Amino acid sequence: MGISIEAKKKSPSLKEQHAIWKSRKALFRHTNSPLLKTAKKATRFLEKQIKQDLLKKSKHSIKDKKLP
Repeated sequence: MGISIEAKKKSPSLKEQHAIWKSRKALFRHTNSPLLKTAKKATRFLEKQIKQDLLKKSKHSIKDKKLP
């Protein structure tokens, strides 16, 4: 015996759809601000620099440990 359950989600009304669209549009506009883009670029640059420094340190530590 199988039990099947159906759940139909009520589709949003036109007003609800418009409210969702407006909130997404505002969020999109906010996340594409020039200041945020600059901050993202700076963060990426710093992360890249940190990664390169870690790689350099790991290479130096490997060279220091000479194999017999």
